[in-house]
Amino acid sequence: MNAEYINIFIEAVTQVFQETAQTVLSIGNKSVRQGTAYDKNVVVLIGITGEVRGSIAASMDVEYAKGIASKMMYGMPVDTFDELPQSAIREMINMMMGKVASLVEKRGKVIDITPPILMTGDGLSISNQVTPTLVLSFNDHEAASAVDLD
Repeated sequence: MNAEYINIFIEAVTQVFQETAQTVLSIGNKSVRQGTAYDKNVVVLIGITGEVRGSIAASMDVEYAKGIASKMMYGMPVDTFDELPQSAIREMINMMMGKVASLVEKRGKVIDITPPILMTGDGLSISNQVTPTLVLSFNDHEAASAVDLD
């Protein structure tokens, strides 16, 4: 886990949340774990290929996701986490990873990202026993909530 890439990732996450959802995030807890179970019920997965490989999972509570989607859609009320708000969340995570790819390329490495996959439900878990998982929590002080990125 190269600290340079972690810092790029933190920069991209905070910038994209600010630009797309007018939400200021700060970095919270950092931890490493083997295997991943999510305590939040919305998870977006994106794979990274090329000179740097891996995957990113963004997890958040559905109520938080609805609030972010509403902000992205200029305040349109989001009562149900259906196709439109799900699309907004996928696009925000896609933009975040596009920013990561651009920043990594400026440092001389070429990467590509896979299309985002969004999953919802309670008790989501993803088996990843091969490599350790870095978990970064971002705090949204306005919403008193957190976004976890693995």
